[in-house]
Amino acid sequence: MDIKAENFLEPGASLFFEGRAWWDKSGGSVYHSVRIWVNGDIVAVVPMRYGYENAYHMTAVQQLFELGYLPETLTDIGATRPTREYPTWRIEKILGITIYSSLAYGKKSELFKAAK
Repeated sequence: MDIKAENFLEPGASLFFEGRAWWDKSGGSVYHSVRIWVNGDIVAVVPMRYGYENAYHMTAVQQLFELGYLPETLTDIGATRPTREYPTWRIEKILGITIYSSLAYGKKSELFKAAK
């Protein structure tokens, strides 16, 4: 999918981060994967990455930046740091968008796979 910079999210846009996590008992680490929806359409699937709790939010924000949905920085709107350094609740307020999320723990085999 080729997204151009002029296709940044408009105020009122809706994002949904559908996360899945797996705890590796033998190593004691937590891994996650995430599907990203923009205005009801799935735009990306990020396969297994290391990270626990809300790390899937950071993964989704980074992916949205790489796809061109989010600007690298929010300085044009008065923010001072790169977009990916803000928590999602702050990105919501700054951009005037809504972010929903859901995280479910399960088996390693239940993590999302990247589209081929």
